[in-house]
Amino acid sequence: MKTTYIIHELQNLNSVREGTRFEGTLRAAKAKASIEQMWQGTVLKITTENGITVAVKDSNTGKWYDPSEY
Repeated sequence: MKTTYIIHELQNLNSVREGTRFEGTLRAAKAKASIEQMWQGTVLKITTENGITVAVKDSNTGKWYDPSEY
């Protein structure tokens, strides 16, 4: 199922920055975000068009997690 996601590369989770739009699956959005990450140590965050965070990549472990689980 294709959905529109917004991919953000942030200094930390509390940072605010305009993201890039991506249409596809969440798995594909995570892959695109990881491949296009420009800076080491930044936080990758994927949100829906409504601003709901659906995935965050931990800059220490390099693993994606669902913020609703924490």
